[in-house]
Amino acid sequence: PPVRKKGFAQMVPSGMPGPKDLEREKEKDGEGGEGRIQPKTYQDYHHWDKFVNNKLDKMLDDFDEQDRQEQEEKHRNSMLEDRRRIDEKEAEARKKVQDGEALKQLGNALLKTGDLASALDKYCQAVAMD
Repeated sequence: PPVRKKGFAQMVPSGMPGPKDLEREKEKDGEGGEGRIQPKTYQDYHHWDKFVNNKLDKMLDDFDEQDRQEQEEKHRNSMLEDRRRIDEKEAEARKKVQDGEALKQLGNALLKTGDLASALDKYCQAVAMD
């Protein structure tokens, strides 16, 4: 039998409606569906149009603006945190360079006094800081 015949999926092989089909018919008639929500009449939909036109557009615009502001705040905080980390690393690097320069100057002073072993030790410490 062709599959696309009208009502084929609702019939049992004998051609008679099955128990599920009888339940569906009862639900269509309203006998079995006490707990179901009945659709409103078409006259009530004008209230939705008023809500959509006046309040919904404003609510969506407000939501979009609030979301945009939150995203900007997150981005701003992220940028500030990144800048703070970079500044800390730069300060740490500057301190290492200053300490290395101080050790080099100390090594130069020791070299001028003739203490070669101590001067070499200070130079090695300065190079090790890099």
